[in-house]
Amino acid sequence: MSDDSTDSNATNQREWDRLSVRRRMLLELDSGDILIGHSEDVSLRGVLFRPDMLPPGSMLGAAGTLFLVGGDGQPSSGYPCRLVR
Repeated sequence: MSDDSTDSNATNQREWDRLSVRRRMLLELDSGDILIGHSEDVSLRGVLFRPDMLPPGSMLGAAGTLFLVGGDGQPSSGYPCRLVR
């Protein structure tokens, strides 16, 4: 059942479209923790990064540098980032 007075897309609207991109990545946090994983999707404002393993504790708001891992296993130049979720 739907309520015509509400916009069902309002909660799912994004500022930028997301593209499904699965790419190996390395996230080096300013704390010294290093997370290795892959991207699920990317947009102009962010990356959905899925680490292989999470360190204990909350990382919300942590700053770090994100590296893309090339086919040769070498990391790219780093991209400064902050964890928001």
